[in-house]
Amino acid sequence: MRAVADTNVYISALNFGGTADEVLTLGRAQAIQLFISPSILQEVEGVLLSKFRWSAARTRQAIAGIREFAQRIHSLLLRLDASLNPKATGTPPCTRSPLGRTHI
Repeated sequence: MRAVADTNVYISALNFGGTADEVLTLGRAQAIQLFISPSILQEVEGVLLSKFRWSAARTRQAIAGIREFAQRIHSLLLRLDASLNPKATGTPPCTRSPLGRTHI
């Protein structure tokens, strides 16, 4: 299985454990293939430093650990409708990964 975990999954796993940590454990064990974008990595780093007041060294170590098992990708925004208004069209905007998968 392939998955993209958002910032909240990484933050929850690193600070609280639980289900979010189970997702990362599956990624580390290669039971699932986790992907991460540079923007998610930057956001995780910023949240750990500012909101949770992690030290720079601890944060660097966490980011390095994520990079060991999560494959970096660059998402491309795909326009489904000119308005991009889910209420008007019933279709939400989504992203398409380089793997050709569409993520809503």
